[in-house]
Amino acid sequence: MSDLIIQVNDKNDNRPLFLNPNLDITIAKDTKAGSTIATMVTDDKDITRQNNQVLYVLVGGGYGKFSLNFDTGKLKLNGNVNRPPSRSVYILDIYAFDNGEPRNFAQTTVKIRVPFNNPPIFKSNATFSVHENQPINTHIGTIQAYDEDMQTISNVVKPIPDNKDSSKDKPFTPLKNLIKENIDDGGDVETKISKLKLTYSMGGTIDVPFIIDAITGQIRTTRVLDREAIDASAYVFPVYATDSAPNPETATATVTIQVNDINDNVPKFTHKIYRGRILEDNDSPLPGQLVKLDYVIFANDKDFEERNRNVRYFLRGKESRYFHIDKVTGQLIVGKTGVGRIDREVMEVFKFKIVAKDEGGTKYETSADIIVHVDDVNDNSPDFSVWAKELGKAPAFFEVKEEITAGETIGTVLASDKDATSPNNELIYLLESDSEGKFMVDMKTGQIKTLSGIYYKPTRERYKLRISAHDKGSPTRSSETEVEVRMQQRNFNDHAPVFSKSMVLFAPEEQVKGSVIGTVSATDADGGKESVISYSLHPNYIGKVPFEVNKKTGEIIVTQRLDRDFNDRQYQFEVVASDSGNPVLNTTTQIGVVLLDQNDTPPKFTKMDYRHTVHPRFPAWTIVATPFAYDDTDEIESVYEYSMSNGPEGYFRIDSNTGNVMITERRLAPGVVTYRLTATDIYNKSLKANSILTITTMADYSRYGSSGSSGRSSKGNCCCVIPCGSKGQYRRRHAYHRYLYYRY
Repeated sequence: MSDLIIQVNDKNDNRPLFLNPNLDITIAKDTKAGSTIATMVTDDKDITRQNNQVLYVLVGGGYGKFSLNFDTGKLKLNGNVNRPPSRSVYILDIYAFDNGEPRNFAQTTVKIRVPFNNPPIFKSNATFSVHENQPINTHIGTIQAYDEDMQTISNVVKPIPDNKDSSKDKPFTPLKNLIKENIDDGGDVETKISKLKLTYSMGGTIDVPFIIDAITGQIRTTRVLDREAIDASAYVFPVYATDSAPNPETATATVTIQVNDINDNVPKFTHKIYRGRILEDNDSPLPGQLVKLDYVIFANDKDFEERNRNVRYFLRGKESRYFHIDKVTGQLIVGKTGVGRIDREVMEVFKFKIVAKDEGGTKYETSADIIVHVDDVNDNSPDFSVWAKELGKAPAFFEVKEEITAGETIGTVLASDKDATSPNNELIYLLESDSEGKFMVDMKTGQIKTLSGIYYKPTRERYKLRISAHDKGSPTRSSETEVEVRMQQRNFNDHAPVFSKSMVLFAPEEQVKGSVIGTVSATDADGGKESVISYSLHPNYIGKVPFEVNKKTGEIIVTQRLDRDFNDRQYQFEVVASDSGNPVLNTTTQIGVVLLDQNDTPPKFTKMDYRHTVHPRFPAWTIVATPFAYDDTDEIESVYEYSMSNGPEGYFRIDSNTGNVMITERRLAPGVVTYRLTATDIYNKSLKANSILTITTMADYSRYGSSGSSGRSSKGNCCCVIPCGSKGQYRRRHAYHRYLYYRY
């Protein structure tokens, strides 16, 4: 008996099995190159080394960033995992092959997660524009950021079908061919878009009237925008885009929204009613007569842009046809159609409207009332015709009864004056003819009264009296009428002195003590020494009027300075003429003294110091100051000529007629300038008024750019009101002017 040894040869009938299949590994994005990520472990139950030796192959999914050791199965990082293309998940397709015949294999996947997050990016800042007054929720614009992670795709290689029966059903595939066929990452893939999303928000500390859609990035208004309420030219604020990664990243962009001005404001006058005064000129036309207003006509438009806020003035209404207004300045004068047609007795006041329109496309307008009062001028003379018609006697006469006594009224003359106001229509009556000491006329009432001389010779049956009426206007106007006095004859034995006529003396004011303003004269028909006449002021007027009478000459002498501006403007008194007979006979005559106004009071400005501030961008010929001089004492209308001096020339101009100070076309510069204002009475050059005008010009930094902000200047762009000059003077003078520039 012998032993039978049967040797069983190993057959490659077992395939490798992964002991750690479908690994899910997370690595940091800063993992160093060459680091071992994982080690693949397999088991092959075949006995012989030929059949159970396993080789490992990385087929695809790593984009060349990973390597797998054929023998050990160690999976390592080849380089920087962040190099493009960047992926947050890599799925590696790994095969394990034995060395038997036919060759068996196993397949598994390894998922490698890289917590990598690219920050979102705004390509640029955004600028939008919108018109003011748009409704709430108006879409201004959309801002969007780009995030590379949102475009990431994952390449997943589909597994190769299980090859359990590969030795029976399929021919042997060399390992190198299998690797070559499956190593390309761009093979059969599925595309998966990352679920990352961006969220938009607004930042900044300034409250802005906008909101941003967190998903779309659309910017909309939260309230109605008003350009005039914005200090700056635009709203500027930051916008953030934040991704939804576990460790979110944020991008920032600056959004600028410019609000465009539209013509949405109506001009507004500073006053609802403007009142003014003019002189009537139907008797003496006054071309270009300026309406003296209580306020300067001015309307303000709050629109931001110049074309929308520029205002032009117009007149409206039937009665406005007599006037003309400057469209730019608003200066109101009597127009060509009104010159010579302004009559106070026909039209006491003119009422019409002034209209202010802006130059914007919509032509907004507003209006204010203008009330122009007409000041009366003494252009009508007293008239006796109405009185004569009512008297019903031609010629007019009065009868005197025989028993008449001194001081009785025998009749009254009356005149009328069409002038509308006092003193132009106030009248005084004077006896112009010789009444032989028998009659007088009351200056105020026009009553004809008898005097004591009515009893003395010579006597007549009829006396013709010329009586004049004088108004109190300046210059005075007068007219005369004739009245016949019929008397019953009486016998008288002697004669009293007789004045040649009653007198009205017109004397300029400012007469000093001792001045002679006139002379009275009387005669006596008796002759001889009895006819020597002496003169005196009637006792009732001594100490009550500022006059005395020279006893011998009859001269009327001033006893104190006459000033009609502060005392009486006219005086009425009686002078007595006494003869030298025995008994002494005397008679009286009435004297009227009217003081004529003199242009003797200097004007004065409404202020001693006018202060105004201007901006360098004010348009040329803008009125920046309205100094005004006046004389509230003298009644004579004065006209003043305005001038300015003692300041830099060429920057401002004063209207010599109105006193309005305007900016010229010359470019303004920051600083303070002072001028001396003078108003000269054109009828009396010695009467003047002075005032000070101080004008502060604001700084305009936009004009000087960066040099303006740093205080530096050059001769071509000097900030000084007075040019600095050249060479050595330039630096010294400019240093002082720059001090003024920053100070003001």
